[in-house]
Amino acid sequence: FAAWVAPDEGMWLLTQVNKLPLSEMKQHGLTLNPEQIYSESGVSLKDAIVRLPGGTGSFGKAFARRLLAEFRLHKLIIYSRDELKQYEFAQEIGHHSCVRFFIGDVRDVDRLELALRDTDVVIHAAYHTRVAASEAQAAANLVAAQQLATHFQREHGSLFLFVSSMSAHEGAFSNYGRSKFAIERAL
Repeated sequence: FAAWVAPDEGMWLLTQVNKLPLSEMKQHGLTLNPEQIYSESGVSLKDAIVRLPGGTGSFGKAFARRLLAEFRLHKLIIYSRDELKQYEFAQEIGHHSCVRFFIGDVRDVDRLELALRDTDVVIHAAYHTRVAASEAQAAANLVAAQQLATHFQREHGSLFLFVSSMSAHEGAFSNYGRSKFAIERAL
C-alpha cells in the first residue's frame, strides 16, 4: 500500500476512524476497511507489530509515545542510526515490554530484513540529513524510501506508510521539502 494523499485535516485519532472521509481516502489508494484500521475488541492495526524507521527523530518519538499510550501493541521496533538517541529515548519512555530498539541505516536492506522479520506495519519516518551535498541527500533518501516500500510490500506484504511533510510540494524552497515531494511522487 503506497498512496499520495494531500494534507487535509492533519492527524486523526484512530478511535474516530468512522468519521474519516473513507470514500475519498479509497480513491487515493486506501484498501483497509475501518475495522482493520481500528477495532476496540477485534484484531486491527492497534495490535500490529510496528516498525518505525526514524524512531528517534522528532516525529518518530512523538508517534511512538502516542502508540505506547493509546494501544496494546504486540511489538514496536524503533529503528535508527543513533545509539545515544536510542538510549536517551529508552530512558525517557521507561520500560515497555513491547519496545525493541534496533541500530541501523534505512539504506542497509540486509539490516532492515533482520530488524523487520514478521512486521505487520512499516511507518517510514526517517530522513537522512548527514550527507554533505543536498543532491546526494535527496538521492539517498529517495533510494532508501523506494527500497523500503518495494522490499517490504513485495517480500512481506507489510503495510507501508511513508511520513511526508507539509513542506513537500513542487517548487519547495528547502531541499527537505523538494526531497519529500520526490519521494511522494516515486511511491
